[in-house]
Amino acid sequence: MHNQEQQILTGLATLTQQLQRLGELELMVCSGARNLVLSVALTQVAEQKGYQVWSHYDERSAGFFMLGRLQASYASESNKVAVIVATSGTAIAELLPAVIEAHAQQRPLIILSADLPRSYDASGAPQCMPQLELFDGFIEGKIDIDLTLDESPQEWIHQLESQWSSHDVWQLNVRFPETKVKVIEALQAPAWRESLNLDLEVIAPKRQPFQVADLMRFLEEDTWRGLVVMLGGLEIEDRAEVLAFLKQLKAPVIADVTSGLRGALGQLEILGGESILQQNKPGKILRIGEVPSGRFWRDLEELPKVKVFSITRQHEPGLARENQWIQSSSITRVLKGLGDVKALEDVLDLLPQDRKRQGKLQELLSAYPQSEVAWMREISIFSSLGNSWYIGNSLPIRNAALAAQSDVCYEEVRANRGVNGIDGQVATFLGLASSCEASWGVLGDVTTSYDVGAFALAKKLPQDAVAYLVVMNNSGGRIFEQLPFFKVLNPQVQEMILQNPEIDLSALAQLWKLHYTLVNTAEDLENLVESQKTGLHIIEIRPDESQSKALSQRLKQL
Repeated sequence: MHNQEQQILTGLATLTQQLQRLGELELMVCSGARNLVLSVALTQVAEQKGYQVWSHYDERSAGFFMLGRLQASYASESNKVAVIVATSGTAIAELLPAVIEAHAQQRPLIILSADLPRSYDASGAPQCMPQLELFDGFIEGKIDIDLTLDESPQEWIHQLESQWSSHDVWQLNVRFPETKVKVIEALQAPAWRESLNLDLEVIAPKRQPFQVADLMRFLEEDTWRGLVVMLGGLEIEDRAEVLAFLKQLKAPVIADVTSGLRGALGQLEILGGESILQQNKPGKILRIGEVPSGRFWRDLEELPKVKVFSITRQHEPGLARENQWIQSSSITRVLKGLGDVKALEDVLDLLPQDRKRQGKLQELLSAYPQSEVAWMREISIFSSLGNSWYIGNSLPIRNAALAAQSDVCYEEVRANRGVNGIDGQVATFLGLASSCEASWGVLGDVTTSYDVGAFALAKKLPQDAVAYLVVMNNSGGRIFEQLPFFKVLNPQVQEMILQNPEIDLSALAQLWKLHYTLVNTAEDLENLVESQKTGLHIIEIRPDESQSKALSQRLKQL
């Protein structure tokens, strides 16, 4: 074996040993010729360490699938890390949407990208492109490792150990020449595996420092102006502390479904819709968790007199206007740092007003049972029976915020609300579902058609698991009809924006050998669940367009 080949083997041993120091790895291999060496090396380690290994041919879906896996297992004190082994060229660019969303959600994702040696840079050689700039602005760090050069690994090892926070995205760009048969054979030989030190100490997660003095003042000063808490998505580990804090604070709360606390706050919770805030603007908003899905949060940009303070895992405050915020990977730590807080009054009398609105909302849902909002209420009831519920962006997340059931707290409820639009929603749902016995998801028809290739991942579900993906087929893009500018557009532009995909969901299910059911009533849903067939079920619902529009108009009058 030539010196360079031995050098590559030594470099791969160092790389795999350092990767396992980051935590308990979970691997996704996107097959390619360039990354074959990395794939073989990592799977050898995975076999010995018992790491979960996945594979998929589509990098975009693979990235979002692993994001779903991280959502299912994440805890700020855990050491679960997802690693995607990607090949060179435009294939790695397909991971950009998932990288952006993982960065926004602060999930520990490693992109292990294969590359040509540095001597190929700016050469225009086949599949040669500047890979190390692809994810700039959306990663915590990046390291360029050329295994063909006689470089000491200490510099990049130190960089990884000193900067790794355990809750963000990194890119490790690994360079080597065309794969040699001798190298592949050597990686699979017992001698290489035995040379690895697989009992290295895991790098301890770094805790971000924060100060709570400004937050304490925010909760104590000018409370006569009225304070409302807006709950965004929460990690499961933070729910108990957030709930205890809110019960002590006693301020009115609007909780996104993704908070997991909808229905847990009793008389403190506003359930009749956030439009009540437009009619009774509070003086202060305390946001806890991810950016809220409702319209009022966006309207805060034009309401500078409303003071806003956020406690979030995200690395940005979520508003462009003046506001205060604390970032921490553990919201629990922030709230414990506050200690006891004084109880606040509902000085705007929002809660009594909301009780009346709740009654009117229930009447409307009964009057328009085939509307999209009413269907969301039914779906939310059945979803509470499962281990997890994944909610797609655009209309589903907003309808869930308005009408989801509030009798039972969900075991786990997730959405991609960092930066993401409709990218990778099917793949993320399947990543989440792959760790559950029974899971539910709800997406729109455009969102589903945008991620059709991800259905190949359905075969990754456990054999005894059942997953229900509800597709709300409203002929595409109906959220745009609710925007103020839509009515002034000419019909041709309206048609262009709505983008009806005309997707045949039964044919899609047949293509991927999945279960398919067209549901017309809640009884149909109940019968489907009682059948207890394992695997992925595509459930198509076709809301009544006239009822959806009528309900929307009536809601504006509340």
